[in-house]
Amino acid sequence: MMRSKCPATDRSLRCLQMNSASSAIYFKRGLKLSRWGLSSFLIIVTAIGVLSYCLRPASAQTAATKVPLTHETMWMLKRVGTPAPSHDGKWVVFPLIEPAYEEKDQVLTTRFDRSINSFASTPDSRSIFLTAEEAGNEKLFTLPADGGDVRLAMDITRGVLTNLKIPAKATSTVLIANWESAINPPEVFRLDPTANSQQALTSFNAEQVAKIDWQPLRHFWFTSKAGKRVHNMIALPPEFDERKKYPLLVLMHGGPHSMWRDNWGLRWNYFILARPGYVVLLTNYSGSTGFGEEFAQSIQGDPLKGPATEINEAADEAIRLYSFIDAARQAAAGASYGGHLANWMQATETRYKTLISHAGLINLESQWGTSDIIFSREVNNGGPVWEQGPIWREQNPIRLAANFRTPILLSIGENDFRVPLNQTLENWSVLQRLRVPSRLLVWPDENHWILKGDNSRYWYGEVYAWLKKYLDEPATTTSGTAAQAADPRR
Repeated sequence: MMRSKCPATDRSLRCLQMNSASSAIYFKRGLKLSRWGLSSFLIIVTAIGVLSYCLRPASAQTAATKVPLTHETMWMLKRVGTPAPSHDGKWVVFPLIEPAYEEKDQVLTTRFDRSINSFASTPDSRSIFLTAEEAGNEKLFTLPADGGDVRLAMDITRGVLTNLKIPAKATSTVLIANWESAINPPEVFRLDPTANSQQALTSFNAEQVAKIDWQPLRHFWFTSKAGKRVHNMIALPPEFDERKKYPLLVLMHGGPHSMWRDNWGLRWNYFILARPGYVVLLTNYSGSTGFGEEFAQSIQGDPLKGPATEINEAADEAIRLYSFIDAARQAAAGASYGGHLANWMQATETRYKTLISHAGLINLESQWGTSDIIFSREVNNGGPVWEQGPIWREQNPIRLAANFRTPILLSIGENDFRVPLNQTLENWSVLQRLRVPSRLLVWPDENHWILKGDNSRYWYGEVYAWLKKYLDEPATTTSGTAAQAADPRR
């Protein structure tokens, strides 16, 4: 089997020329496809009128040259998404997923080292605006429709821009998008790149948001001992007082190819978790998106140890920077890949008073055979499990189970096929065998995420109670009272 690096975040704008004389699509050079993996690109096709070629049978091919459809061929066929025609009708942009790793010619965003999330063309069809992640935010960029340098159009320093649209019949460029932040649920905004401003068109939540005691996320960077620049954010509790001391709750994001964003969310909401009186730390460790492809791929060959080291260093840096953090009271929590990291912390760290692992693996080897994702695990771990490369042995939490000491809350949905129930049950068995203080929550009607409202309320209550048990000072103190009052189950 041919192995190559899996493009963790490759989503680019690409241009295909149409030969109008023969009505055939052609590339400047041929495709070279690897056997495994999918890359996602955005394609521009010119001369829309000849697209009907794709619907006509290839009459030149005789029955003798045709072959039956194979499973390999079926999976290697390109997958075309929803088209977005230019306003002048001369070209169309659409997503194309193709099983390839090789770069093709005429990549419009070849020098733009970020993932593109939404895009729209201007009324004159000369420019494309797009949104992309950048260090905790999602910002607005632009580039010429025929290719060229991508430049920053609006430097968003708070929140994220999503779902970018430009009205097709607008006489000038009118940009509409959603904007949200960790303290602002999504609303609709009109963007003015020239003035670097945004105007709210809706305010459905403004009245309620104004009544909530919260502050914007604070950002900080540090250079890891391995020499990487690592981005972080912190969320502060209500009634925050810089003169007081607060426990530190280290949140580890899933993915790993995602990013802690300054955005609104119902699952692992930063301020719901900070509510009992905790400072919440959000670290974008190696593997995170929003920092370039090299940073995203740097987790390959070091899936747990390297990211965990960066997270621990981030906690050290937060304690150094912010005197209101109590270094003696730290906890770590995460879901999915963040749960994997929580279990790795269980095997390798004693700094945390307690841990929380939702949908986290404990055994790299059994996870390989039961998850709905296999190939990317082989990429990250250096080959298939039966070759027993060093990662399978050295960065596998269950092989270090003799070190398990830290009290831990486990949680899993019975319908989870990404990190199936067996992983949490293996973890629970080890914890019971070793008599490590622990609690197990199984959600019969949930999948990889806890999505139902009542389940979410109960989940946060369990988290509050567990953290209070190990982080808070005696119940007569302010923090103990806050945790009790915050419990949504009461």
